[in-house]
This record gives sequence, structure tokens and C-alpha cells, in this order.
Amino acid sequence: MGISAVIALAVALLIAFVWYPGPLLDAFGGKLLMALVIGVDMCLGPLITCVIFNPEKRRALLLLDFSIIAILQAAALVYGLYATFEGRPVYLAYGQGYFAAVSANQVDDGMLKAGSNPEFQSLPLYGPRWVGTREPVDPREISDLNFAQGMTGLGIQYQPKYYVSLNAVEAELARVAKPVAKLRERNPDMASTLDKVLKKIGKTEAEVGFLPLKTKQKMLSVLVDMRSGKVLDAVAIPSV
Repeated sequence: MGISAVIALAVALLIAFVWYPGPLLDAFGGKLLMALVIGVDMCLGPLITCVIFNPEKRRALLLLDFSIIAILQAAALVYGLYATFEGRPVYLAYGQGYFAAVSANQVDDGMLKAGSNPEFQSLPLYGPRWVGTREPVDPREISDLNFAQGMTGLGIQYQPKYYVSLNAVEAELARVAKPVAKLRERNPDMASTLDKVLKKIGKTEAEVGFLPLKTKQKMLSVLVDMRSGKVLDAVAIPSV
């Protein structure tokens, strides 16, 4: 159980602070995934050990039993981590007036290789990356993009071939961001949370704007500097 607890702690830190940081843990169902992975790790090995352990068995047989348990436990842990890894958010992409959190299983190899920028031809491994997008100018590309969005409901944010660095869209972010005072008006019950975030980032309310952040389960908010357009933080405050 002690070994399982150490492994469970490492898994929890990996999921909560690397793959699903901040408000994305809850918005992507990461808490449930983490609970399942840790629950299996903490329960499977110790419980099976309690069931099959017999002090009268020969040492060789006990070692065989423990080896089988360790293999089963490792297999369950690897499968759980793989599922969590595949569902992790990899990009927080801006386009069409809002951010979208894109998960790894929403982007296939073909979509990655379709772009010419090698920077966006592989998925980030250590947490989601902030990016912007460029609107296509070719009529055929525009038509294809609109068709894909109509069929899947997923906009340009889910197409890595249109990704650009976030710096390239900061001027637009500053222009389209709404005053954070409106976010406070829409969520009066979360005023204290907003105050804590503003204190943490060292900005006054007048200096900060917000944009929607669409995730699989919730609409969150991205705080940006109203003058520079730089992204300041993502917060678990509904934008709509």
C-alpha cells in the first residue's frame, strides 16, 4: 500500500499540474480520470494481496503471486495513464473571437502534417500550449473550413495547419476582449474568486479584459491585458 501511495501521488501531480493544469482539470473531467487511475492503483494491488496472501505458502509461490499482482497493477495503471494522456488538452487556441481547449484525441496525424510549420506538427507533451490562428484567404480553403465546421461543430481552433504563435494575435485579443467588469456582473457569486486572481496577476480590474474559453464540458474565461493583449490567466469563471 505504501508503494501504491507513492505511485498514486506521482500520478496525481502529473495529471493535475502538467497534463490538466488549473481549471482544465475540472473542465476536462480530469478529476474523475485521476480518481479512477489512483483508485485502481491504490485498491487493486493491496486488495488482491489481502485476498490471496497465505503465510503457509512457500516463498517461491508467494513471490509468484506478488509478481502477478504487480503485473496486473502495472497494466491497469498504464492503461489508465494512456487514456488520461490521450484526453489531455494540448492547445488553447484562439480564433473567431474565442479560445478553444483542444484535446489530443481531437487532432490526428493527418491534421498535424497538413501544416507547413514544423512547430505545430507534433503535439505538446508537457501541458497545453497557447496559440493563435490565421484565417485562410484561399476560397477553397475557406469553403473546406466552413464545411468541416458545419459537419463537426469544431472551428479553426482545431486545425493545427492554421496555428500561429500567440504573439501574432495579441493586438486582436486586446481589441476584442471585453472588460472584466462584465465578467463580474455575470458571476456575482464568484466576485471573491476574481479578486484573488486579479491580486495574483498584479492587475487592476480596469487593466484586464476577458475572452471565452470553450472546453469539452464548460465555458471558462481567459484574462488578457487590455493594452497589450497578453494572456494573463485562465480562470474557472463562466464567460457566458
